[in-house]
Amino acid sequence: MRGRCHRSTSLCDPLDSARNSPRVAVGLPARTLDDPFMTIDPATWPSGLTATEDRVQNAFRRGATLDLRTGVPGSDDVAQADSWPDSRQVRAEVIAALLLGAVPPEAGFAPALRLVGADIVGPLDIWQATINFPLALAGCRISDGVKLNECSLRAVNISHSYLKYFEAQIAEIHG
Repeated sequence: MRGRCHRSTSLCDPLDSARNSPRVAVGLPARTLDDPFMTIDPATWPSGLTATEDRVQNAFRRGATLDLRTGVPGSDDVAQADSWPDSRQVRAEVIAALLLGAVPPEAGFAPALRLVGADIVGPLDIWQATINFPLALAGCRISDGVKLNECSLRAVNISHSYLKYFEAQIAEIHG
């Protein structure tokens, strides 16, 4: 697992050369003011997930699509995302952690992150990572944008969604 998650206030590197132990960086704020790194141990992650984020994790492990739409005409339109309930929110750092391999796939399944109708909160900001899982976001609001700079990705499909920006400098997308 290789990759970095960059935020304006901290730089998280999943390979800690000083300790030579793997780290999963998910762009969370620092634990203390003197510690600019937030590390999540893959053995204990995920904790503190919302019910929706737990559903995202379970769908990811099986490569299934998680559809958070209500089915009510008009209310699922991304232009109406300000009125969507909190139950449709997924933190971008949860998505980043899944894409960086924080949880193992379910045996017999090929993992993929496929979300429909989600309100993605926070910046999805991953750089210098090899992401071996497809990423598909449809009908989602990603209000803080997506940065996948210097990443190698298997596949990315963001359709019928609102996002503030999409940046993928020097990225390789294979599908």
